[in-house]
Formats: sequence, C-alpha cells, structure tokens
Amino acid sequence: MADSTVFVGFASQPSILADTLRTASDQIAKTGGVKLRTWEDLRVAGNFLLDEIEKAVRAADLAIFDLTQLNENVLFEVGIAIGANRTIWPVRDATDETKKAEWNAIGMLDQLGQARFISSEEIVGAFMAERPDLQGRPLFEGTLQPQLKPGWPPSVLYLAEPEQTDAGRSALRLLDSRTSEDLPLVTADPNEASVQTLPWFTQHIYAAEAVVVHLSASRRSGSSAHNARASLVAGLARGMNKPLLMLAENDFISALDYRDLLYRYPDAESCRTRLDHWLSRTLQPIQGRIAETREATATLRLSTELKSVDLGEYVAENEVVGLSGYYVETPAFREVLSGASRVYVGSKGTGKSAAAIRAEAVLNADARKLVCSIKPQGYDLNGLVRLFTVFEARDTKGYVAESLWKYLLATQIALAIEQDLSRRPAGSVPDDPEWKLLEFISDNSSWLKMDFASRLERAVGELVATNETAGIADAREQISEVLHQGPLRTLRSLLAPVLARRERVSIIVDNLDKAWDKDADAPQLSRLLLGLLACMDAFRSEMERAARGNSVPISLSLFIRSDIFATVSLIAREPDKLPINRIRWPTDVALLDVVEQRYVASQEREVPPSELWSKYFCPTVGNLAAKKWLISRCLPRPRDVLYLTRAAIDQAVGKRHPRVEEEDLIAAELEYSLFAFEAALVEGYQRIARIDDVLLEFAGAPSQLTEGHLLEVLRSAKVSDEDTKHVIDVLRDLSFLGTLGSRDGAVFSDSPRDKQRADVLTRKRRNADEALPTYEIHPAFWSYLDIVYDEDSISLGI
Repeated sequence: MADSTVFVGFASQPSILADTLRTASDQIAKTGGVKLRTWEDLRVAGNFLLDEIEKAVRAADLAIFDLTQLNENVLFEVGIAIGANRTIWPVRDATDETKKAEWNAIGMLDQLGQARFISSEEIVGAFMAERPDLQGRPLFEGTLQPQLKPGWPPSVLYLAEPEQTDAGRSALRLLDSRTSEDLPLVTADPNEASVQTLPWFTQHIYAAEAVVVHLSASRRSGSSAHNARASLVAGLARGMNKPLLMLAENDFISALDYRDLLYRYPDAESCRTRLDHWLSRTLQPIQGRIAETREATATLRLSTELKSVDLGEYVAENEVVGLSGYYVETPAFREVLSGASRVYVGSKGTGKSAAAIRAEAVLNADARKLVCSIKPQGYDLNGLVRLFTVFEARDTKGYVAESLWKYLLATQIALAIEQDLSRRPAGSVPDDPEWKLLEFISDNSSWLKMDFASRLERAVGELVATNETAGIADAREQISEVLHQGPLRTLRSLLAPVLARRERVSIIVDNLDKAWDKDADAPQLSRLLLGLLACMDAFRSEMERAARGNSVPISLSLFIRSDIFATVSLIAREPDKLPINRIRWPTDVALLDVVEQRYVASQEREVPPSELWSKYFCPTVGNLAAKKWLISRCLPRPRDVLYLTRAAIDQAVGKRHPRVEEEDLIAAELEYSLFAFEAALVEGYQRIARIDDVLLEFAGAPSQLTEGHLLEVLRSAKVSDEDTKHVIDVLRDLSFLGTLGSRDGAVFSDSPRDKQRADVLTRKRRNADEALPTYEIHPAFWSYLDIVYDEDSISLGI
C-alpha cells in the first residue's frame, strides 16, 4: 500500500509552540507508511508560496493544523483543505488560554473538533491511536456536502467588516448596485448575525458566483476574531474554486498565504474602483449560465427526504424574492397597508425588515399608490455627528435635521416616481406634470440620481462647510439656502401635482439604524430620526401648498431597533406622544406559522403544515412536544425560531439521520444559544459599555435568581451601585432577564407598560415570601452560559 501523504500547518509564533509542532511532525514522519511535509518545507526560493501550499494541501491524504493561536495563514489553509474535500486533523494546545475570547466569538470552529495536547508526545500518541490519515474522513464529504442544497440560485457572497468604514459602505453600495433578482447579494454582516455556522458559509459559497471578503485593520475593535473567521471563509472559497477577492485597509498586515489575493486600498475610492473592476471581470461570463441554472433547478432532486426541507434564510434581506411565498402577516404589516403613520419598534429578528419588504411589494402592485422605500446601505455617521455639533443650539439642531429630511424625501420620492413610471407600458404624455418631472430628473441627474446614502452625505458635507453664526435666524437662513433653494424649489413645484394624483404615498424607512455600531454617538444621531418624525406634517403641508390646495396623502412607516429607539426616546421632548407600535410575537402559534409556511412553500405538492413535525421531527424532547420545545428555548422572534429549527435539521442531515432526533435538537440548542448571546451583545452595546463582561458573569448561575443573588452577580461584573438599576432595566429590555410575578410564568418584555405591571406583581409576590426568586434568565441563553436549571420548577411560558 502506498504511503499516506500528510501536510502540517502551524504558526511560526510563539516559537515554543512552533517547536512542539516541528518535533511532533518529525516523529510522525518516522512512522512507517507516512510521507510528511510541513509548510516550512515548501519555502523554496523563487516559488510562489500560496501555489506551493495549496498544491500540498490538495494533494494530502491528511492535513494536520494547529489552531491554538487562530493564525490567519493556518485558518486560510484549513478552509482550502475543507473546500477541497481533504481530511483534516486539527490540534490545539489544551493549556493555552490566549485566544479563548476569539474562539467563543468565532463560533464556527467548534464544528471542526480538535485533538488537545500539551506536549509533542501527546500529539504523536493521539495520531498513532487515531491514525486519521487512514481512518479519517473529509469533513466536507462526511458532514457538509450532505447538507448542501444544489437548487439554490447563484449569488454574490460578501463578508462585511465588523466596523463599517467609508470603504465598507462604498463596497456594500457597489455590490448592491451590481447584483439583481437573478444574482442576489448575500451579506454576512457581523453586526447582523455574527455567528454564522460553517454549513451556512459552505452552502452560500457553494451557490456563489463570486466571494468578497472584507478584512479589518488590527487597530479596530473585534478585528482579531473577524479576521480569523474571514481567513477560514476565504480559504473555503479558494478550496471550492470560487472567484475570490479579499479587501483590507492599506496598513493591514497580510497573512503570507493570501497576500496576492488581497487588495490593500489607501482610500474608499480605491477600494470601490478595484472592486468594480474585479466584479466586471468576474461576473461577465455568468449571465448566460444563470438561465441554465434556473432550468436545471426545476429538474433537480435532492438525495434525501430530510435534506429537501428548505426553510429559507432567517435574515429577510437575504431572501427578498422567496418571502412572498410564505410570509405570515403581522399587525405591523397590515397597519402599513392601511396607511397609518407609525414607528415600528422591535428587537433584532422580530420581522421588521420582512414586514417592510412585503408591504412595499403589496403596495407597489396597486397603480394608484406610490411607494417610496428608503433602505440606505450605510452612510457617514461621523459626518452627521459633526453636522449636529456645528449647529449645537437645540432649536437649530432640530431645524437642520428636519430640513435635511425634507430635502431627502423630495429627492427620494422623485426617484420613486421615475421608477414607478418606467414600469408603465404606455409611458407619460408630453407636457403632462409627470412628463415635466421626468425631464427635470434627467436634466439634474448628476446630483439627483445618487443613491440615498450618497445624497445624504453630500448634503451633510455642504451644511458642515457653512459658517456657524451667532444667531439662530442666520443659521436657519444658511440651512435653507443649502437645502431648499434653486433646483430643489423647482423640484418641489413639479413633484406636488404628481403626488396629488395618487391615492396614497407610502414612505417606508428601514435600515436607517443599521450602520450604528457600539461606538456611535447615539444621542447626536437620534436627532436624525427625530427630525424625520418632526418634519412629516410640514413636508405634507408644503406639498399641498405647491399642489394648490389639493390633498397629498403621505404616510410614514419607520422601522427601528428597540435599543436604538430607547436612546431616541431619552432625548425626545414628549416620548410618550410618539406614534409607536412595538412588534411582538406573543403567541407560539404565530411563530410556528413562520416555520410551517416556509416548509409548505418549499414542497412541490400540497402538504399540511403539521407534516413538518410529524414526518421530520421526533415527537418529544423530554416531556415536551418537539415544536413546543423549540419555542420554549427561543426568544419569541421569527429569526430565532428559524435559526434553531434550521440548525436542528442541519445537525440531523450531517449525521445522516432520517429525521431530527432529540440529540440533534440538543446540539442545535448550543449553536443557537451562542447566536442569541451574540445578538444580545449587539443590541446591548449602545446602552451598557461592558455588556459582554456583564452577560458572561451569569455563566454557571441558576436560571432563577433572588434579587440579592442578581446584585451579587452584577457586583462581580464590576457594575457600580448607581448603575445597577439601569443595567437590570437593559437586561430586561434584551429579554435576557424576566420577572417572576405572573401566574403564567416569567415576563420577558421591553414594553414599559408590561414591565410596570410585572414589577407590581413581582413586588406583591416577593412581599409574601422574600426567599422566592425574583428574576429568570431566558432559556435561550441557558446552553451557552451553562445555566443551572430544574426542568420541573422552571416556568417556560408554554
């Protein structure tokens, strides 16, 4: 029998660890029947290192990788090996704690497994005991490939930066403009869902026609974990032979393996130019193949029954096309259709974007209505902060925000009309108001036909450049001159008679808060949102005056995250008068409908929704029905229920189970719990500076806590006495903590009224017996934090 070929990849630093791997490699090389090479053996003068390493990895029967330091070179090689269907054997120093935080943040590496070691002898001993070069099986072939769904449409996959820079915003806008319904953009946004699984990336890289990976400069927060994840994803794309472009700032220190795949840009414009050139070259040949792929999809049959269960994406923006087939109507959706002006507030994953997308589609189908959709793909937050700082006086600051929105609404509505009229077969009649408006848009396209974010940044730049004056009246005159004179005055006069013909004009705003990261100046930026709400009546009145008294029915639907709204309400003059609708899913039935309708839509035959559970899931988990168990372990949000259900199916498919068994659900629970934890961090950063330290301090705690125990945990997390009430309030808003007072169990809610009622009930219950627990940690966080619980005593609200 021929010798097995083994490749060994490890980091050169720290030197003591590298020496351990060299010694182990030397010992394994002396084993009979093994032909071994390390990455250092490939450093031949004149050779292109990436080519040599890639050849060695692809040719190896086994690739051994040391993951201890999460070295970017090594992770890139791991990705190549997985994508190329090679057997891998990861090893990791059992005593090295230096990268513990990054391991937890990355999440997807846990699926690789690893042999733990302290010395070279332990590596050699484990190798001889397991003989992974003879007994091992490729991860791709054994676990990932069975989960692939070949019928997925072609796409472009973009792994975004964790902190959105000017270059990141520019890249995202370009990608958005270069993709389409036939070739959609799938964005892996660390701020939207930082814990994407290895099967998730494998599926999307498998379907991708191009992969763009944006690395983060080491000086930026979260860069270490992000770049480790990005290196693995880039290697996976390389191993699967997908076109790959890697982007990073000019001062990024590149891993040696992929330095020739990486473009380091000096500024945002250079980043955009290189990406534009690469996309043009890469995407041009695929247009003809898209039609072939669509045809092949119709006849493709998947290999197993369970594998054919496709519940779609849990991020609505990544599945705009399929959403119409299974959208479950919500009160927020119906209210948008009714023409009510509201601010829809909800946590991540509650269905804000899904409601916005579906409402836009339904309203667009009615020719009597006009939909103006505002969903900016990032914008310059620092520019807005500078703007509001320049106009520091409260009245002037409010005036500039309202004036800015009047400008943005007028231009955005004009572009919406142009797009709407372009869909009409007959077009417009010469000299008609619509014709005149289209002529104006064409003549002023250089400044008018920018995307929303670019128009916003252009206006902000011009306002910041004005001279600050002592008087409020003079400042207002400057603002008016910049935003409302000249061509814009003409635009309003042309716009008004066109709008008066419509039965309704629906302005739908989503993603306005998406660019806000944990370092954003939230109080200043809240002025932007308050300015939108404050300007609507005045904007409508101006349009009606320009339309000579004819009614211009305009409604605003603004979708915003709960944590951002909490900050906005702090600076609002009368927050209780804001037209708020909190998006909540109070019943299990509605959440299960979201999953079941997706299942029904994925089947070619008519099936009852209940078939998903009866055919593909074990009947019970413990003493609960499987679907009840799923709901009990999730935060009550569609995204969370979909994530856990899909993760359970992926676990079962990976283990070749014909249905989802209890062990698959338990394994998926840990995966989902980390997802829920990361989502809580994203939403909590704006309100608690060290939210990660606070939440991690609950690790190992009981699921139910008395008030005294809770205070002990917060003191251990170094929360000061004066901040304690605020921190507890935020943890309740995040649904991390609920209060135990209701007969129905713990109350988890961010509604002020719900919390007030729960506080009264909890106080009365505690007065009756002070030893009773007061708070409960939501079950969504139990698995990741190793929360101690007694199934018989826990109230799951089922």
